Amino acid sequence: MTTIAQGRVSGLAATRWETSATIAINTDWFANDITPGLDARKSFALDDTFTVVKHTLQLFVPTSTVVNIQYKFNGITKVFLLNGGTALATNAPAQFDVILFPGSSYNIQHVTGTQNVAAIITESFNVDI
Repeated sequence: MTTIAQGRVSGLAATRWETSATIAINTDWFANDITPGLDARKSFALDDTFTVVKHTLQLFVPTSTVVNIQYKFNGITKVFLLNGGTALATNAPAQFDVILFPGSSYNIQHVTGTQNVAAIITESFNVDI
């Protein structure tokens, strides 16, 4: 995982991760799981017990494939299929939002052939749920 930018945009924290690599099927796209940024633990509390952040994923695959998120929370991993389990289109960027709670993390995988995948992840703290 490479952090390519960190800063504040219009008062909202924006941390970005990016990857572009050749990845085998059922293999994490990022070397380390993606977690909420440090500001998530101190900003925009909904109450005294937790804070949420939103990650916007922009994904690109050169060959049509189903993409999923390996979402981890409280020691349990759940697999969520993006795009309703329908394969992402070839050479077409796709965008998805993921809501994260403190202590949660995730990684991205695909299920069809080795591919040169690309992903950009932007984090925001002004979250409506």
